[in-house]
Amino acid sequence: MVEDPIRALLSRLPKSSMLPRPAGAVAITRSRVVEAGGDPDTVAAWIESHGGSVQRTRPIKSRGLRPGRYVAREVPAEAFYVVPRDELSE
Repeated sequence: MVEDPIRALLSRLPKSSMLPRPAGAVAITRSRVVEAGGDPDTVAAWIESHGGSVQRTRPIKSRGLRPGRYVAREVPAEAFYVVPRDELSE
């Protein structure tokens, strides 16, 4: 059996338990894929063709002490992949 390099990459990356995902699926951040040397666009195409999806977290704005005032710090939205758990096993 020929090993699928994207499946192998995703299988060895750490899964995030803090990101929203349906039962039977795992979430993997885009930044982990990039750190591991994967091409995020190729990985996204593979995931979508295997029943998964690409999603984004909501950006976070820190509020100041007064209502309606924001401080300069903002955490941007982060892309993550939702992958059916069965697709990662061989």
